[in-house]
Amino acid sequence: FEFKAAETLEQIEEMFPGKGNLNNIGLHYSNAGKKEKAINYYERAMKETPSATTAFNIAIQFKNNDKEKYKEYLEKAQELNPNHNPSAYSLGQELIKSGEKDKGEKLLKEAFERWQNKFETNSLETWDYSWFSSCAKALGKNDYAKHILESAPKEDFDKLYNAGNLTQFRTETAIQKK
Repeated sequence: FEFKAAETLEQIEEMFPGKGNLNNIGLHYSNAGKKEKAINYYERAMKETPSATTAFNIAIQFKNNDKEKYKEYLEKAQELNPNHNPSAYSLGQELIKSGEKDKGEKLLKEAFERWQNKFETNSLETWDYSWFSSCAKALGKNDYAKHILESAPKEDFDKLYNAGNLTQFRTETAIQKK
């Protein structure tokens, strides 16, 4: 499914340059295990419209095989948006591992507080729950981490795939599904 979605979005981008979402193409290729193609689209997205999300997505591609690039892109994500929680959490973890405990814990605590505010107002995204839980664990809040995961909305996997909804177009203001 992921590979097919990536190819479909890639075709849209080729047919209608600038109307696709390069980050989403990269995300689908990444999920399909096509790392090189994912990085290619993420880097194109960074050139066109730099964002913390895209920088973070690139960082994840390097997490297990190039710690220097991993950290570089996490720092870039934080530079672009200091309130981007996944990059704050991940960079905080890296800083702690490299001996910069105070700086790393500060990032973890800041991300935790932002996630906690969203959690308490029921405004977490679905993907936020696992990140928030991991952040809580990293801060030694194991019971709270468990509570976060138990509070996560349950997925209805029957509704995830819809053959009639594999394309996305970006208008001037937002992404629309058709």
